[in-house]
Amino acid sequence: MFILFAWMEDGCIGDGPIYSSINEHHNKFIDRSMKMKTLAEPNANGDIYEFSIAPRSQWAPGYSPLMKDISIHTNYEYTEYHIKFADGVKYREQPITEYQYKFRPESEGGAHVLKFAKNADMQSVWKHFKTRQTSHWMDGVFDQKAEFDRNDNTITCVY
Repeated sequence: MFILFAWMEDGCIGDGPIYSSINEHHNKFIDRSMKMKTLAEPNANGDIYEFSIAPRSQWAPGYSPLMKDISIHTNYEYTEYHIKFADGVKYREQPITEYQYKFRPESEGGAHVLKFAKNADMQSVWKHFKTRQTSHWMDGVFDQKAEFDRNDNTITCVY
C-alpha cells in the first residue's frame, strides 16, 4: 500500500521526482475503480455528474485482491468513495482497513483518509508523516500536513 499513499507522508503533497511513480500508481488506482459520467442534463437533484463504481474486473490489476469492497456515500458536502481493504493488508507494517476519497463535485476541496485497525501501532505510522511549507496564490506561504485522529485511527490529508 506504500506505493499508493506515500505521497501523503510528504505534507500531503508528494511533490518531486521520487513521488512521480507513486502519484501515477495512486491515480491509476482511483481511475480504474471509480467512474464519473457527465449527464446530458441535470437530474432531479440538479446534479450534472453521476458517480459509480467500476466492475471488479476493471479494478487496477495487482490491487483488486487487496480490496474487499468499494461503496459510494453522498452527503451535503462530499461525494465519498470508501474502499474497504481485505484482511491482512498493511501500510507501514500496520493493518489498514479503509481508504476514503472525498471530493466536492463541481468545486474544489476534499480529503484522502487512511483508516487503520484499532490494534494498529499508529505512532510507528504517524512518525513518517512530515509537515511541508507550501504556498498558494490566495493564502500565501503556510505549513501543510496530514491530520491524525487518535479516536478514529485515521490519517487525513485535506485539500
